[in-house]
Amino acid sequence: NECSPPQSFSHDEVTAFLVLTERISEEVDHTIQAFTNLAPSSPLIPMLHSLAEALMLQRTNRDAVAAQHLCRKACDNLLEGARTLPSEPELSQLALRFRDCHLIVLKAMADPRSYGVNWTSKTVTRCWAESREEFKYNLEVVDWLIRSNLINLPLLDEHLTRTLDDPRVPFYIHSLFIMLLVQVYLIDDPGNAVLSESDLQLTLEALVRMCQSRQAPEGLVGLIEALRMKHNLIAGERMAGGNTLNSNNNPLAPRPSLHFRSGVTQARDFQDPPSLQEKTEVLLREWIQMYHSPTAGQGSASAFQHFVKQMNLHGILKTDDLITR
Repeated sequence: NECSPPQSFSHDEVTAFLVLTERISEEVDHTIQAFTNLAPSSPLIPMLHSLAEALMLQRTNRDAVAAQHLCRKACDNLLEGARTLPSEPELSQLALRFRDCHLIVLKAMADPRSYGVNWTSKTVTRCWAESREEFKYNLEVVDWLIRSNLINLPLLDEHLTRTLDDPRVPFYIHSLFIMLLVQVYLIDDPGNAVLSESDLQLTLEALVRMCQSRQAPEGLVGLIEALRMKHNLIAGERMAGGNTLNSNNNPLAPRPSLHFRSGVTQARDFQDPPSLQEKTEVLLREWIQMYHSPTAGQGSASAFQHFVKQMNLHGILKTDDLITR
């Protein structure tokens, strides 16, 4: 299947693409020659030849069908080629040149003078979504595309959500990929300007639903709790600054009853570790006192940070199992 329905491009768009890719064709040829000299048996050489052929076809035919073919070829090569990039230090520049040849072609298509970021990002995202399962869940390649503004984030969010909700899709690999995506962009990188919670709202809602399932993958509950802690800290800081944070449609907004039911579902069949109930009671009493304190109260970031420290001291956040209980 093609990535998206064919459409025609204007004369100016086609001309701009021809101008932008004139030197790119030469760079692809030079990269092929470099691989042939330094790594003649590399499986990346046929991929570079296929990119050069698709680029030449588009420069000759100048139509939407050839453009979609070029886009798909660039995406497929990145996903498949990432698994066989040369690991030798002396060939590291070749690996970068392979990646850059494909990204530059896609960026030329996304140039506002050419086919534009809207058409290109949607086409790239559909190509990625339709690619083979054993190649598509490569976070490194997805990161290249996201940071190059070549992924349409609403389409990505919709696809990830459908994947999580589809019982026919193999559960383990895609759920781990999505959890890693959330971990990298929304938790590990506090200064992240690439993805926000709103960009993955549907995906986060699907992950929260999965927390209620006994088949929830290991680590998911802890991941969602870490996101909620971050969300609550930001909310507290904004409230302290006089701003409000609209959480009506935010899947990370506090939902005590939902998470309580999730914990009961997963933990009711097991015996609690020694002294867990006593520690929990102490923590709950302290939480109630802080909630009613005039110096802390609802939405206090400092009180929340203090409570998280107390939970760490008592070992409550040590494992996913203890967090669930």
